[in-house]
Amino acid sequence: MSKFDKYMETYLKLTEEFKNLDNVTIQELLKSWEVSFKNIEGFLVSKNVTKSQMVSGLEQGLREITDIISDTPSPIKELALSKYYQIISKTIPEFS
Repeated sequence: MSKFDKYMETYLKLTEEFKNLDNVTIQELLKSWEVSFKNIEGFLVSKNVTKSQMVSGLEQGLREITDIISDTPSPIKELALSKYYQIISKTIPEFS
């Protein structure tokens, strides 16, 4: 599995876990991912951008998730961070 595929799988699993969290910041994050996923799909269909060209952006986005979650209230923050680290360790354990 390519890095692109691993990262997209990670985003999809995070989306599934985060969609039930009742927090405006996390819900806005999910909406932004939805737009990004549609853009990615368009790039892949048009072949204007390759998967390998998108890897660094996906990776940077994964790294920034913890900063975004850290701005949420404590009960949600702990739950979201726990889900994030569980998914990262399962889908991309080499991610650091």
